[in-house]
Amino acid sequence: MAWTAADVTTYENAIRDLVNGDRIVRVTTSSGRSVEYGQADLPQLRALLAEARAEVAAAAATTRFVLTRTEKGL
Repeated sequence: MAWTAADVTTYENAIRDLVNGDRIVRVTTSSGRSVEYGQADLPQLRALLAEARAEVAAAAATTRFVLTRTEKGL
């Protein structure tokens, strides 16, 4: 699944709501998928958040390289 920064924010808000005492939260991802999580699902929700953060960070990373050119003689 392709995660977005909005998905990361959605999962962070859901975890915060569960920790603050909500019994059930509904998470709707950017792809339109909607799932309900309870307090017992908190470890699973944290794992999904870690996966989403890693994928978003990897997509944002840029690869830099340097091309060199050499000549023999003058």
